Amino acid sequence: LNAAALLATLADRAAGSSSLLWGANYGPLTASGQWWRLLTGCFVQVDLGLGIVTMLFLLQAGGMVERLFGSRFYFALYLVSGVAGNLVSIWESP
Repeated sequence: LNAAALLATLADRAAGSSSLLWGANYGPLTASGQWWRLLTGCFVQVDLGLGIVTMLFLLQAGGMVERLFGSRFYFALYLVSGVAGNLVSIWESP
């Protein structure tokens, strides 16, 4: 999902679009009722470098977590962590 989202957003941004159209977390929009951005923001990366670093970390640490606890727990942990991170982001920089 992350690789597909990264490639799609980068291709669309090259055409002049914004990552906001893909559901990136942006405090004023999220706080004004677009709460779905807390979830979609887990998959939208702002640039290629950040996307690659994120996926490399998921490949290394995520593989171990998935082996230890299973795929469902890993996916739930990813989503809960992502939403929590987006909430902290809004709290720190509304």
